Amino acid sequence: MKKSLSGIVLVLILSGFASKSNAQIVIGNADMPHTSDTFRLSSGIINPQLDVVSTGANYTWDFSTLSPLIQRIDSFVSPLTTNLTYAIYFGFSANLAYKVYTPDSLGPIKPTDAFNFYSNTSASFKQIGYASFINATPLPIKFDTSDIIYKFPLKYAQSDSGRSSYKLDIPNLIYYGHSQKRVNEVDGWGTLKTPFGTFPVLRVKSVVMGRDTFAYNGLPGFAINRPMAIEYKWLGQGKGVPLLQINTSVNLGLPVISSILYRDSARVGVPVLGIKENQAMLKGEVQVFPNPSTKECTISYALLKSAEIAIEITDLTGKTMKSIIKTEQMPGNYTFQQNLSDIPSGTYLLNFYADKNIISAQKLLVIH
Repeated sequence: MKKSLSGIVLVLILSGFASKSNAQIVIGNADMPHTSDTFRLSSGIINPQLDVVSTGANYTWDFSTLSPLIQRIDSFVSPLTTNLTYAIYFGFSANLAYKVYTPDSLGPIKPTDAFNFYSNTSASFKQIGYASFINATPLPIKFDTSDIIYKFPLKYAQSDSGRSSYKLDIPNLIYYGHSQKRVNEVDGWGTLKTPFGTFPVLRVKSVVMGRDTFAYNGLPGFAINRPMAIEYKWLGQGKGVPLLQINTSVNLGLPVISSILYRDSARVGVPVLGIKENQAMLKGEVQVFPNPSTKECTISYALLKSAEIAIEITDLTGKTMKSIIKTEQMPGNYTFQQNLSDIPSGTYLLNFYADKNIISAQKLLVIH
């Protein structure tokens, strides 16, 4: 009888652990990105057969077969560290800024040095503006009504909606206005599987309906409705940005995938967005020799501009094995020896950062 009771107690205890491990999570503002956060994201190859609709309670989404097309490094900073004009304009209303690497062109206008500005509070995570240089002039745009991306706390079966709008008006050149309605629903919780790993998540479905207004060179303007867009986002606690986001447009009542973006580790042979533009920091490439190495290697590079340098050695899953921080360095040639005796034998990636921006990656380092 004692054995039977012990067995029952053990089953109850294990059942309790199992139920806790499968419990739904809650997402708050602490789980959003913060200043100095950096995330590696892969843009996935689009497979029209992916099931993005199915969801529910204690659901498992298996996207482990996703393949990367290109990667990017997303960085979040304080608004006060951006351009002085931006800092003055957004410094009192935003507490987070995100560098936009590839802003859209608006007719003959090509924005540069572009940032999105956000406010992350206990109540919500919302975009309050955008800024860029246009024709060598800083142009900050504060939204007339902020785009509330999430209302906190996020819980399963929660829903909300909101409207946002902004405009760009350059007299005698161009007027562009955008307004939209966002309807959010936390329509699932459970487990997400991607090439990056397996995570407990909440899923947020956002239906976005937008309208654009254009006018050019003083001519009469016109307005068009954007196709309805649906964003599917899988959020994990403490993960900052979505572990997976699949954007779709609605065609004949069905969602058609337009983009896939997911948290990832460094992948050999996958190009990284932004490296080509930032390569002007270096003369030639970062050199590592001997390679393969044993207990020590020599790293050399030539800087064309002053920068704070950091070198990171990671395994092929993205786990950091060694961080090498150099203080501000002037333009010139640099060579130093690096001890590798504390890293196990294997194949690794060497990433080279200048001013916290990755400018050289996917350099294989083999340690015997």
